[in-house]
Amino acid sequence: MEHHFGENIADAFRQIQAVVDEFHELYTLELGVHDGEPWFVQPRLADLSDDLARWLDTYAGVFRRCAERFRTGHE
Repeated sequence: MEHHFGENIADAFRQIQAVVDEFHELYTLELGVHDGEPWFVQPRLADLSDDLARWLDTYAGVFRRCAERFRTGHE
């Protein structure tokens, strides 16, 4: 992954974009439905939230390693 870091990150963000788009669309629809009322159970939104959390956790680790490398010059 390190040798093509920029390409790999760009590819990962392209993959996650579909999940983000679907989440945003469903979330926006849900916001319009309840207008101050209690939220409905939305299994698909829950699943998408879990997927996004996993992606973000994974790439947070990658970027933390990069930050350390850039701070210290060591991996």
